[in-house]
Amino acid sequence: MFQKSVMGDSEVTASATQSASMTELATNIAGDKWGIGYAGFGAYNKANADGQVLTAMKVDGVEATVENIISGAYTIQRSVMFVTGAEITPSEQAFIDYIFSQTGYDVVEANGYIPAFTPEA
Repeated sequence: MFQKSVMGDSEVTASATQSASMTELATNIAGDKWGIGYAGFGAYNKANADGQVLTAMKVDGVEATVENIISGAYTIQRSVMFVTGAEITPSEQAFIDYIFSQTGYDVVEANGYIPAFTPEA
């Protein structure tokens, strides 16, 4: 996502810090006075949970807010998908049901991520 949307045909330098996860990347960026990088909204929120250590950059003048991400106005973003084999197993279905429950919604939101749905009233 970052390479295509931001870097285009430019190569990332070999000295760039690579990270195994978005949370690790956000932590590495926060610990580097000159750090800049691409981290997911949830990782950004986790890194800032105890105080502002990361600053979200505006893209084309648009701030990285929940509303702008949901509407698509903040253009550097990606969807997260559930993927499985040909048939969903009972345990996979239980997980999907949990994620799309009110409890799952609350957990996703409490961890700084944007839930994939709006709960029924």
